[in-house]
Amino acid sequence: MPTLSAIPDMQSRARLAGYDPDVLAASTVLVVGAGALGQNVAQNLALSGVRELRVVDGDLFEEHNRSRSPLHPRRGAYAPGQRLPKASSVAAELARIHVDDEARILAADTWIEELGLGAFAGVDAVAGCVDSLVARAHLARVALLLDVPIVDGGFSGANLGMTVYPRSDDPREAPCWSCAGEALPGAFSCEQYARYADASGVVPAIQNGAAALGAMCAEAVVGLLHGRETEPRRVSTSLRTGESLVFRPQPDPECAARHRRLPPATDLELSPGATVREALAALGDPRAALFPPDVHVERAHCPVESCRATCDVGAPMHRWRRDPRCRECGGPWPRSERQVASPDVIDGGLTADDPRSGLTLEALGVRPGDVVEVQGGGCNAIRLAGGPEDLFSRIEGGDAG
Repeated sequence: MPTLSAIPDMQSRARLAGYDPDVLAASTVLVVGAGALGQNVAQNLALSGVRELRVVDGDLFEEHNRSRSPLHPRRGAYAPGQRLPKASSVAAELARIHVDDEARILAADTWIEELGLGAFAGVDAVAGCVDSLVARAHLARVALLLDVPIVDGGFSGANLGMTVYPRSDDPREAPCWSCAGEALPGAFSCEQYARYADASGVVPAIQNGAAALGAMCAEAVVGLLHGRETEPRRVSTSLRTGESLVFRPQPDPECAARHRRLPPATDLELSPGATVREALAALGDPRAALFPPDVHVERAHCPVESCRATCDVGAPMHRWRRDPRCRECGGPWPRSERQVASPDVIDGGLTADDPRSGLTLEALGVRPGDVVEVQGGGCNAIRLAGGPEDLFSRIEGGDAG
């Protein structure tokens, strides 16, 4: 009668398949989007042994998600009608199934644009699993700025698409997601996306498609971690017919002209609560200027044609674009007593004598560990104190039980 080894090698099959457990155990992957695709990608990476997984999503689970959600909380684990944030709920399930006892599972129940560049510190690869075109454009920009490889996945029903963007020596010679077209305004929660899909004829995910594409994306991430993915590639596949197309995406000259890397940053013991004036004073150069990480919208117009009132926004562009309506039209922004003919924005550098230099860095969208570009003070960028530990909640193995 055959006997079992007293010390089985859990990774024996993975080694035969070309996985290096030591590489995976030293890797960190940021999974952006915890819907059907993100869950399948994260599940595969957890079972493959990627030690640190960071999961980001600002959405909540809805009833129709269950049929496409392998990491949906199990029945009996929550009260009927309980609001379940996707990122932390999925992270708790990952902690249950991860094969590595030393795994680090981090979750942020917010949109990736809200976390700043500190969320990418120490990340070896990004899995982009989002519906929002604006979020995909954001990830493309950050990947180039920080030279982080990214795998972007998306689908319509049984038609699957995946693009791999490895690191590049020269960002101007590399394609990004935005090279394929202009991002549309707005972002979609699951509920908003469902309405959008119904109105426009978009076919949402099916679980078989999400599982198949999740496997493809996870394998591409593993390939990036092992150094096997060295050239950009795009794969389009029909799950039902098996027809596939693989090609090499090329940079769009107009978009690629804007591709760049962030300059080396100088560490400053500043928190996002510091004002622009205080940050510039720390540089010791009265001529220095600080550039917000995103266009800052002070006032803008409600887009509802019958309204068009001026709103007091006071927020980064990405936050306003998520829902630009005034409160009277169902949005979050109060109407302003001061009406303006065109949007009032900050899209350039702020100096210490600018009346708006009393704004805090946090008001401009800066988060702990973020990198902010400057001119003057002997540097081109500053890095604030903090990092992922200030942006994510860690899900311990015991928390998942």
